[in-house]
Amino acid sequence: MSPAIVFAERKTLRTPSKPFLSVPEYAVIQGSWLLIENDRHGCFLYDMDRDPAGTTNLADRESAVVERLHARRLEFLLRHPMSRVEFEVLEGDRLEALRGLGYHGK
Repeated sequence: MSPAIVFAERKTLRTPSKPFLSVPEYAVIQGSWLLIENDRHGCFLYDMDRDPAGTTNLADRESAVVERLHARRLEFLLRHPMSRVEFEVLEGDRLEALRGLGYHGK
């Protein structure tokens, strides 16, 4: 039996001091493997047993593992489509209340 698999998604964050957060990332964990996929920066594969700090990207050397985990993520997305966030335009008192709490918007 293969090890359990975990899927995670980090949505886009608009943080000027951390531009790398402006692109969604997807992660797949199975056994000791951690695959991180980012549309702008590509794929990163780490063996968390041998490299728990995630300092050595093994994606080029372990392309079969990347392909397998990527395929599993796509299968998961087809079976469980992510819900989309609905946005609302804020005006008046609600907008000012959020600004008063330190939130800034355009």
